[in-house]
Formats: sequence, C-alpha cells, structure tokens
Amino acid sequence: MSATGKALAGFTLIELLVALAILAIAVSLAPMSFDRMAPRRQLEAQAEQLASELRDLRSLALVTGSLRQARTQGGALWLGDSKKDLPEGLAIQAPSAPVVFFPDGSSSGGELVLSGPAGERRITVTMATGSVRVAGT
Repeated sequence: MSATGKALAGFTLIELLVALAILAIAVSLAPMSFDRMAPRRQLEAQAEQLASELRDLRSLALVTGSLRQARTQGGALWLGDSKKDLPEGLAIQAPSAPVVFFPDGSSSGGELVLSGPAGERRITVTMATGSVRVAGT
C-alpha cells in the first residue's frame, strides 16, 4: 500500500529474479535437446532424399522407355549408373535383387533400409505402381 492507501501493482524484485533464473535454465537446456535431434533429422532428411532419387529413377524409366534399377554392391548404393554416397554413420541395406523400374511405371518392388545411430527408415517401392514411400521404425 502506498501512503494514499491504494495498492501498487507490479512485481517484486524476488519475483523478477525467480523468473529470470527459470528463463536462464530453460535457455541453457535448449542446445542439448537440439544436439540429440540432429542425428534423427539427418536420417530423416537422407531417407527423403533417397526416396526422391528413386522417384526420379522411376520417371527416367517412363521417359526413356527403358529399365532403370537401384542396387547395392559392396555396401554402396547404385541408382542407375550413378553411385550414391551416404553421409558418415549411415548404412543402406537392400534386397539381394535390384529394385527395377519398368517403362510402364511399375517396378519389381522392394524395400531399402537406411540405418544410423538414430534408428532406421524403410523406403518401400511398391510393385504394381512403382510408388516410393518412407516409413520410420
């Protein structure tokens, strides 16, 4: 209360210091959570990139009227005649037979598994339509 008998509105110094301390703790913890999310985001981004390149390979089969394939050889992934380099820490597993895209847009079907420290993502190519999708596990 002031000298005139009215209550003053506002915050006390203690309340402001407590709020600043809570804010400082929250800000100091934020970089740690972002560091833990980086490998997962890299895995997701790489899986989406690979799915996009498989879709491009399918489109190339449609446009050129010729077979196109994705295969693994010696631990490396080949998309058509191009070798796909994966970032450090990521590995690809694919069926023993290549995934073949046919000129009509269909495919032999298959599943590629991209794995890393943050888990794995499955890239599935459907047989009838040749569509490509990514699923996490």
